Amino acid sequence: IDAARMEVRQKVISAWDALTTARADHRFQLRKAELAQLAVDGRLPSDSKLGALGNNDTFMRLANEARLAAVDAQYAILKAEYSLLAAMGQLTPALLAPATQAPLRQAGAFDLQNADNP
Repeated sequence: IDAARMEVRQKVISAWDALTTARADHRFQLRKAELAQLAVDGRLPSDSKLGALGNNDTFMRLANEARLAAVDAQYAILKAEYSLLAAMGQLTPALLAPATQAPLRQAGAFDLQNADNP
């Protein structure tokens, strides 16, 4: 029984780590896209070193890449939320149907949407 308990605990810890990593990556990618868009729009401070790194085409490409990476990170968040629910034994067929809200909020048993610590 102790081995099974430790295995479940490890799965929950791994799923939680994946969720917090995906959330941090999502925030990072959104910020990166925002900064690249500021550069495209010419709204960076004149003393910014970022302006010396490229031209508008470069910044537009970086903004688009960051937006795509943010979408990938959203998928990673969704996947991590389902993995966490599964590890906790809270994943049900109803939660697998197309949802209008995130799986953790839809589960209703936990308010982990914005939590950063288990």
